[in-house]
Amino acid sequence: MKRKILAATICAAMCISPMTAFALGEDVAGVADPENVELDLAVAIENGVYSWEAIDEDTDGNTDYYILRYVAYEKNITSPQYQYMNIVVPAGYFTVEDGAVTGIDKEAEINGYSADSAPIIFNNECSGWNSSTPFAPGGWRGVKGYTENGFVYISCGARSRNDTNGGTVGEDYENYGKAPTAVADLKAGLMFVRANADVIPGDKDRIFSEGTSGGGEMSSVLGASGNMEEYYPYLYAAGAVGVTYDEATDTYSSEYEDSVFGCQCFCPIADIENADMAFAWMHMNDDTAGFTDNSTPQSSGESFEFTEFQMELQKDLGYAFCTYINSLNLVDFEGNALTFDEKEDGTLDPRSGSYYDAILKNMASALEAYLAAMDADAAAELVQTMLETNSDENPWLTENEDGSFTINDLDEFIQAPIFTAVANRETGETITQSLAEKRNKDIPSFDTFYAAGEGDSFGYADQAGVHFSTSVAQVLKDHYDKYQALDGFEAADVDEYIAFVLESEEAAYVANQVSLMNATHILLDDAAGLQDSTPAQHWRTRNGTADEHTSFTIAYDICLAAAMNGLDVDYSLVWAMTHGSNEGTTTGTLTEWINSICQ
Repeated sequence: MKRKILAATICAAMCISPMTAFALGEDVAGVADPENVELDLAVAIENGVYSWEAIDEDTDGNTDYYILRYVAYEKNITSPQYQYMNIVVPAGYFTVEDGAVTGIDKEAEINGYSADSAPIIFNNECSGWNSSTPFAPGGWRGVKGYTENGFVYISCGARSRNDTNGGTVGEDYENYGKAPTAVADLKAGLMFVRANADVIPGDKDRIFSEGTSGGGEMSSVLGASGNMEEYYPYLYAAGAVGVTYDEATDTYSSEYEDSVFGCQCFCPIADIENADMAFAWMHMNDDTAGFTDNSTPQSSGESFEFTEFQMELQKDLGYAFCTYINSLNLVDFEGNALTFDEKEDGTLDPRSGSYYDAILKNMASALEAYLAAMDADAAAELVQTMLETNSDENPWLTENEDGSFTINDLDEFIQAPIFTAVANRETGETITQSLAEKRNKDIPSFDTFYAAGEGDSFGYADQAGVHFSTSVAQVLKDHYDKYQALDGFEAADVDEYIAFVLESEEAAYVANQVSLMNATHILLDDAAGLQDSTPAQHWRTRNGTADEHTSFTIAYDICLAAAMNGLDVDYSLVWAMTHGSNEGTTTGTLTEWINSICQ
């Protein structure tokens, strides 16, 4: 049966505070009156609230595109620094007089697209599951590559886990961005675009969501959960255009769709309640006894050692991941079952089975694409360098007679020093490191014992971080007696973790929040008839073999779930890419993918 929202607790947690905690600055001037936002964009432009700004990105004297900045897309503004979008449109789609946009040119064509048929890229910047301001062209990267292809580019801000009023927890603290607020804000943005179709060029039936890391996760949820009624209460609370509530029937409805046509996810930090198991599975035989906090340029750079308890927990989480994968009944893109093999003693083998083999094959395919894009001599030199990192007893890499490659062992690959990493941020000095040495995640990795990071996304608005991973909590409970004898075991921390996730009154509420942020499970449940959604018809994920932030399995599982729904999927790893969206050309580009679908 379909999941039901926990109505009473959700309504209590979604109360919108008056707009008193923030003062509007000049850099959010588009939200001129947060108490009286105008969602009819034509009226707002006519009243001078917004105006199209000409941008010459390459400074050649010609306008490349026009941008509409600081556009409020929902009524109830708690956080004006986040609740707006920037809309970028190729210059050719407008009629212009005396430098001012006067209308839409329906006859103009760019790259075979018109103002009516142009694909729309719907970007979010929610990396780290953080609140985000929209991407603003003219900074460290531009959008001319998209607009010269005829695409409309929209970047939408959203409230998320770090959107607080600066108060003290337990007193006047309030977090405006608890899950699934980020997704609801982005859905509201999609509804706003459709409600203003006569003002914003582009085909509203060919919108492609796009994001990186936590933003890749948000993109995946947009792709999986189109038009799901479970989000309507949150959209109503946010003041999304066209969303209404009927008190007599206690139901919500929407005039506009919030689905997307395509979904691009770069290195998504997704399936968050099971991501700890996935990361632990990759590193479960890793002999590196610590990690370095270098996940962002602002990170401390401090090194931390793992305790005996943490190392044992990592192994158990790795085994639990095998059970989890086998429970999903996944099949590959050819319809073959993907599982871990069972050993003679009845336990699962984390390094044997069709699922494990598929991960190794994905890695080999990424390497072959990477080498094919290189100069032949440079490729041969790189191959020789990598082969020299093989152990005599168990080589991780084999070069086959036909020029293809086989990756034989995940553990040996993780230990091989084959990736370039920055050793000194000030000088730019680089060193060669293994994926084990590059690792920057604790144990557990996402729902940590100090319940920070992604944990801040869950719970009630007056709470800071909470625990959310039922999979970690269950492993802790199942192996409690073994763990308490190990060095580094802190009973208070473990007891609190288990009690909150598995036993507390808040557990069901948090579990519902988590479920609304999990594209993999929404898609798999949709395949089983448990969810009503309009999923994206086209899916594409990219993450790198040098990604120190998350497991290779996460993006792969999303694509498998999409394919199991009969959806079009473009999946690949990218060799040597770290955590980010710089996919290069070795496995194609976002632009090429969109053109292949829409032209």
